Amino acid sequence: MSEEGGRDVHDPLIGLDIKRLEKEMARYHEWFDERTEEAYNIAIRARSLGLDHTTEVEIPRASDLAGRTEQLLSHHLDGEEVADDIRLLLADFDRETTAIKMAELVSIRLRKKGEDLKKCIDVGLRVGLAILTEAVLVAPLEGISEVRLLANLDGSQFLSVHFAGPIRAAGGTEAALCLVIADQIRKLLGLKKYNPLVENDDEPGRLIEELRIYEREVSNFQFKVSDEDVKHTILNLPVEVSGIETNPVEVVLHRGLKRIETDRVRGGALRVLNDGVIGRSKKLLKVIKELSIQDWNWLEDLRNIKQQNSNITAQKSQFNEVISGRP
Repeated sequence: MSEEGGRDVHDPLIGLDIKRLEKEMARYHEWFDERTEEAYNIAIRARSLGLDHTTEVEIPRASDLAGRTEQLLSHHLDGEEVADDIRLLLADFDRETTAIKMAELVSIRLRKKGEDLKKCIDVGLRVGLAILTEAVLVAPLEGISEVRLLANLDGSQFLSVHFAGPIRAAGGTEAALCLVIADQIRKLLGLKKYNPLVENDDEPGRLIEELRIYEREVSNFQFKVSDEDVKHTILNLPVEVSGIETNPVEVVLHRGLKRIETDRVRGGALRVLNDGVIGRSKKLLKVIKELSIQDWNWLEDLRNIKQQNSNITAQKSQFNEVISGRP
């Protein structure tokens, strides 16, 4: 390719007044900010009349990921400020590291303020997931229904994360990383690992049956995984994957389990397990190794994973389930 004066003659910037364009772009953004401010002022005055169900404008403004996270989770944070801490961490770390560190920081901070253990974990986990999803998705609000502290057979407490259908908006890798964040918080707050072995209850078997029934009766998954990989994952996960019932379809064999309150399928939990932890295991393992996180090397043993062939029918059924991604 010919060059002129050491510069590519096909460079699209040749002949452009870059400084003038940058000034015009800055003025363009200023114009948007001014019009947005005007629109919010109008909305505030309208709401102040008391004619609506609330006197507040529901959608707060935020200029960056840190601000969006704080505003998105304002009801969960209950006045706790996190935006400045997120900005400081993002200046030195990638988003995944920042998500984990902020989740730990928020959990510990709330614990020191005397909040109960469940709330500390719940809020920290939502902050971490919000950062992973750039605080533009509904998943941190509605994808996690709650967290619970349950008892292992020896009486020790373990962490159970209950997912709902909207967790799908987060994507497989982010949903799986949500469990990694939960595990880090668990370690920090001194909870024991989840043990799925319960007297007279086959929790791994319940999830295998539930997953197959969901595939047959409700919808396809992105990945086809083996029963062996599902069982291996359940036996090694340090936190429990659970959730609320999402469809009026029930399991047949594994009914009435002590620690699982419904016999119906739990679509959110199944998505996280199948398309997240197992389906994205290679990518998840790569991130975990980069972050030097311990106790997840068992992911290397997952082998029998196949991506499903998409077709129009499957795509339609999947998109029918999706709740719009933005809150």
